[in-house]
Amino acid sequence: MMLLQWLLIILALTSVLISIHLIWTVYRLRSHPCIEPVEIALPELSDELNQMLNNIAHAADISITPSLFIRRAALPNAFVVATFFRPELYLTDELLEHCNEIEHGLEKLTHILCHECAHIKRNDSIRLGLLTYALQWTAALHVNTLQHHIQSKISHIELQTDIAAEKIFKTLTFTANSQTGVWQDAAFKCSIIETINQ
Repeated sequence: MMLLQWLLIILALTSVLISIHLIWTVYRLRSHPCIEPVEIALPELSDELNQMLNNIAHAADISITPSLFIRRAALPNAFVVATFFRPELYLTDELLEHCNEIEHGLEKLTHILCHECAHIKRNDSIRLGLLTYALQWTAALHVNTLQHHIQSKISHIELQTDIAAEKIFKTLTFTANSQTGVWQDAAFKCSIIETINQ
């Protein structure tokens, strides 16, 4: 009986710590000077990017489309933060610029958005958050065996997410007759770099 009580206490404390961490993460992101909602950061592209994300979220069978934020950063990156009410998806301006410069960049951006939506669908945010913190602690404490085990867990989650993202990607249609026409719109791709460079 005593063991069960301790397990319940540990579970309750873990839940409280996860909630506090989630609130703190969202607060830090929202107050970061280099992060803005897409409507403010890229007003000329916000409708197209939001429609693109909405189509992908629909294909992923996500009930609530994530809010889209743009972060000014030197590295191309994308990540998702699960909040209590609506998930938030963050893209760096460098990622958009990179997708604009390469061949099939719009398709690559679509793959990236599919991957992030797959994380939302699979409820990976809390698991990945906990594993990432555990990885940081094991690295700081030089516990190599545990560090390797945690890294393999993270890699496994990412691999499963890639498989789910590929399924989402295949459900999308990329024809000129699609609902929005965004997928084949060359002007959309060209306008990304112009907007970022302003």
